[in-house]
Amino acid sequence: MKISQANQKPKQSHYHLIPLIFILVVIPLISKAYMYDPKLSQFDWFPYATEMSDVFLYYKSVFFTITAVIMAILILGKRFIEDRHAITAIEFYPLAAYAALALLSTLFSKYRSFGFSGIYEQFESIWVLLGYCIAAYYAYLFVEQDDIAYLIRWFLVGIALLTILGVTQALSHDFFRSELGQKIVTSGTKYQSLDFTFEEDRVYMSLYNPNYVGSYTALVFPILICLLLFFKTGNPETNKIISILESIAAFIIIAGLCFCLVKSASKSGIVAVAGTFFLFFLVLIPRFKKYWYLGILALAVMAGGIFFADRALNHLLSDSIKNLFSGEKTTYPLENIAITEDDVVFTYLGNTIHFRITEDYDLEVTDETGTILPLEKAESFSYTIADERFSDISVSQFPIENHMSMGIRIFDNTWYFSNDNDTQTYQFYNIYGKWTDFKIAPSALFTGRESIATGRGYIWSRTIPLLKHYILLGSGADTFSIIYPNDDYLGMYNSGYTGQTITKPHNLYLQIGVQTGILSLIAFLAFYLIYFVSSFLLYTKCRLDSYSSKIGLGIFVGSFGYMISGIINDSMITVAPVFWALMGIGISINMQLKNKKYPAEN
Repeated sequence: MKISQANQKPKQSHYHLIPLIFILVVIPLISKAYMYDPKLSQFDWFPYATEMSDVFLYYKSVFFTITAVIMAILILGKRFIEDRHAITAIEFYPLAAYAALALLSTLFSKYRSFGFSGIYEQFESIWVLLGYCIAAYYAYLFVEQDDIAYLIRWFLVGIALLTILGVTQALSHDFFRSELGQKIVTSGTKYQSLDFTFEEDRVYMSLYNPNYVGSYTALVFPILICLLLFFKTGNPETNKIISILESIAAFIIIAGLCFCLVKSASKSGIVAVAGTFFLFFLVLIPRFKKYWYLGILALAVMAGGIFFADRALNHLLSDSIKNLFSGEKTTYPLENIAITEDDVVFTYLGNTIHFRITEDYDLEVTDETGTILPLEKAESFSYTIADERFSDISVSQFPIENHMSMGIRIFDNTWYFSNDNDTQTYQFYNIYGKWTDFKIAPSALFTGRESIATGRGYIWSRTIPLLKHYILLGSGADTFSIIYPNDDYLGMYNSGYTGQTITKPHNLYLQIGVQTGILSLIAFLAFYLIYFVSSFLLYTKCRLDSYSSKIGLGIFVGSFGYMISGIINDSMITVAPVFWALMGIGISINMQLKNKKYPAEN
């Protein structure tokens, strides 16, 4: 005798979740060597290099873009064929404006080719930026309440794999340093090994840089916490054993992520995770009306845990936060370098000294009064200045590329200049072997405090003046390194960036403001602010008695952690796709909860 299946719910297909699973689980793990021409040698501030390598960015960008195209096709099918009258959440209107402004900024950019192809150490092209918006909208349209548990369990697999990578790196058993790992990553290229810029036990997972370990942890940590805090709030259709295993997995992953975060030394990540705990407390405090002492106890336990963990780690946490926000006013011995029609002027320890090559190709050095300073022969072509005010300075003269030049050495650095050229004006010979005009970049807000946030103050101070040029439209996707004053040689020297190319502003909001315009930044902030306010109002009132509601809370708090880390870090293809996919899922959950009109708790 057959049992009737009429009243049983048919088994749900999850094929529509494959693109989201790929973004949440696979994209962060993709690591493959790629050889390419950065096409930046045309700029004086970049070395002569026609072949560079990448491991963690390019192929993530390629596969994410392909996934975004697939999602866009599926969106068109669902939105305009299956569900033509579906209501779009209000958050997506400013997001559409952001996408449009990003596209226009790139189309009208002077450097649009980089915006369409991606650039050195970034590969976040306009297709990737648009893909972020598509991923969020796709998640919003396709994720139903019955999909949440299935999707999150796959997400746990992805988090677990990254955590395992991080833990092994912390224990000095980095997969990417192993013979097998290097063989897999470099296969198909002429290289057989990888060069690492981080110490052996520093955690970076497969996220390119330890800083993004902090961003990733701040994003996913609250979701894991919610799986533990509201363990009894499970899916009623889910086997109890599966819920228990899920909670155990979350606990183990939390422990591993904490270890990875500490070993990554990501100061921004530590601050962002602390910010998520604060938001958790604000959201959950109404639930402590009757049991307020439990809230105080929880805070005390958390504070005590942080205190003893800091002690056990030799004050690593407190020192990291202190160093992040420290940035006392600094004066530099070498205050200024200026080029005039007749000479090169250095301002050093409050004194001004002039250097020039005479018409007879002799060296002449004078002070600010015009007094010629005597030179004393030192070794080779070098001379010291017979004046105690400039005892740390030596000057030399010799030809560079058939141009009679002078080298002005202060401490450990030599500055090369020559006016032996067609224009008869002084040019600077940089470390890349290129003659270029010497410039001093405008600075704002963090001037003199360049060391704040572990040197980010310098980058921010030179980025902020750029914003006035990009109010309506930005410089274009992936063009920051081109329009940033990488030829600010004195500023870079004083701030410890000599020999580096600044490819990103280390600030999500400055990155958006410069590359896609201030107007697009406003649209992006409006998108998130609408989501933040609606989520805060929702989760402070609704009953957290469903699987969807606890995941929605975790995504809400995690997104806040990501936005905090965005003050110190920027958008990167390693973590950003996960953020945008979770945003779409979070908005979808919010809509589901609102439609069900969850009652307020008493």
